[in-house]
Amino acid sequence: MNFSFYILGTPEGRYSQYPDDYTASTLAGLQERMAGARLVIYREMDLVHYAYTERLGNNNIIGFCLIFNKARIQRPLQLIRLFRFIIEKWLIESGEIIKYTDDGELKFRVQSMNGCVKEYDRLKGFLNSEFENNASKYDIRPLTTTYNGIRSTGELDMNASDSQIVSMTNQHNRVIVNDDNGIEHGYIPQVIASLREQIRKANVVIFRLQVNNAKLERTKKQYSFVILLALIILGCGIGLFFLNNNLNSTKNKLLQANQTISSKNSEITNLNSTIESKNKEIKQEKERYSNLESEIASVAPFVITKVEIGSKYKGGGMETDFGNTLYSSRARFLTPKIYYRGFSSGSYTIKTKWYRPSGSLITGDSSPYGYSQSYSNSISKGRNELQLEGWGYESAGRWDTGTYRLEIWCKDRCCYVKYFTIY
Repeated sequence: MNFSFYILGTPEGRYSQYPDDYTASTLAGLQERMAGARLVIYREMDLVHYAYTERLGNNNIIGFCLIFNKARIQRPLQLIRLFRFIIEKWLIESGEIIKYTDDGELKFRVQSMNGCVKEYDRLKGFLNSEFENNASKYDIRPLTTTYNGIRSTGELDMNASDSQIVSMTNQHNRVIVNDDNGIEHGYIPQVIASLREQIRKANVVIFRLQVNNAKLERTKKQYSFVILLALIILGCGIGLFFLNNNLNSTKNKLLQANQTISSKNSEITNLNSTIESKNKEIKQEKERYSNLESEIASVAPFVITKVEIGSKYKGGGMETDFGNTLYSSRARFLTPKIYYRGFSSGSYTIKTKWYRPSGSLITGDSSPYGYSQSYSNSISKGRNELQLEGWGYESAGRWDTGTYRLEIWCKDRCCYVKYFTIY
């Protein structure tokens, strides 16, 4: 699929994009006055821009742009769902560009989008694979209308249908599909913020009650002293008779003070119970996250975050280090190195498909049906890396130049697609 892809955002509070080229002023202008999230469809002659952005909780934005030449998408709502999935699942879980801090806020991990080159390559490979394998899902068609040169803007919200959005692009060169609720309105940030605020208020109430309780204790001691003094005066004789009314009043005040203390102690007990309940809710949320991770492990024992290709000699020594430029005159056994996050430990069969620049599958005498290679590998929980078996030749110069594709499969699922070039 022929398209240009950009990743954009505002790390350090400034607009930045990768690749950083002549489109910067146009793409930056498409983000003005954005509330939560939105898709802007912008046409300039035969170029159709699809710019999707979401606002993070700290008022920064993250997003993407696809530019098609003489083509457009007939089902733009599917594109919105795709980009929202990439931001709210892929980017947050990988933590390479944005991540949640300990206080529950989303922040950038990079100072500019130029620091996202490897993540950009992964995303572009994923989008290439998505559009090729699911073309009917997005219904990408050639442009059949001629640009009239008139600049106008139309706006819709997320309740609009695909046909309404496409119809409006026939009338305006810029169409905005707004969604006031961005990622900052997601469930987990709201729960964290709500619990933090409730605990803060409870601590304020506890402190105030403790201060009042201290005052009441001092008052209680004062009343005890008054009672003691009254008893001494009572023993003195008839003079205590004239102080009888005062004594009764003092006793009533003491009773009221004790009742007040009892009431405040009950309030403190209730507040402690509330704090304990909120702590249980936090624990339940952590357990729910752990259960979600277990559910993911039942479907996919691991998630590949990055793949690098290197070249080795027959004996195992490195000819070209992983991630460096590959040359046909030197390349021998091409060896993938995968970086992954494991959800369950164990031995799993990992299969590979190597495709030539022409698109044909590379196989050998020992290749399993439909694949190039198949080997059993040990997977560990957490973030790890693993070298797969190489494919190639003892002598150099036998690999053709061009762009190759490597697919990595496990449990009949394609886990990762890697495009690499041999020069």
